[in-house]
Amino acid sequence: MTKSNLREKAQVLRAEGNSIPKIAERLNIAKSTVSVWVRDVKLTPYQKGELKKQGIEKTQEALRKRKREVTQVSPIKVEYSDSRPKVIGERTEAIILAALLRKGETLLLPFGDNQRYDLVLDRDGTFIRVQCKTGRLRNGGITFHASSSHEHRGNGRRKYVGEADFFGIYCPELDKVYLLPVKDVFSKTLRVDPPLNGQKTGICWAKDYEV
Repeated sequence: MTKSNLREKAQVLRAEGNSIPKIAERLNIAKSTVSVWVRDVKLTPYQKGELKKQGIEKTQEALRKRKREVTQVSPIKVEYSDSRPKVIGERTEAIILAALLRKGETLLLPFGDNQRYDLVLDRDGTFIRVQCKTGRLRNGGITFHASSSHEHRGNGRRKYVGEADFFGIYCPELDKVYLLPVKDVFSKTLRVDPPLNGQKTGICWAKDYEV
C-alpha cells in the first residue's frame, strides 16, 4: 500500500471514530504519523465522547493492573545490608510508593533527580509533593532528616518548606510508613513512645501519621 493510500485509509478510519493508537496499530505506522494525517478530520460530539471514554477506561485499567501487581506482593521487611545512601533512598521510595498505592492513592513520578520531591499525590486534581525519607528508631522515636545537605555547595543544610508538602517516612525497624505534612514538623523526630522528660506539647506522634 502506497503512502497516499495509507493516508487515505487512516483518514477513513478516523472518520469512523477510531483512536489514533488503534489506527496506528491497524496500519502498522507510527502514531505521530497518524496524528499528522488525521488532524483535519472532524469528529462528531458522540465520537469525541466515545474516544474520551475509551481513554479513561484504558487509563483506569492500567492503574488497576499496577495496583494488583503491588498488592499481590507480600510485604517484606527490608534489611538494609547495603549502606550506600542512594540504594537506601531508592528502597525507601519504593516501599512508600507501594504503601500509598495499597491505600488507593493516585501517584505521579517526576522525571529526573533535580526536584525537591520524589513523588506526587494526585487527589482530585490537587497535586501534593512528597519527599521520601528513611527514618531510624532511636530512643522511642523515629528520627529523620527534615532538611537536605548542600554543604558541597557551601550552603549548609536546606529545608523543604515551600518545596515539598509532605514527608513520606519509612522506618525499617518498625516496617511502617508515615505521611507527615512538612508544616507539622516541629522537630526531626516522630515519637513512638512518650518522652522520658514528660514533655506533652510540640510532639509529632507517629501513630497520627501512619499510612
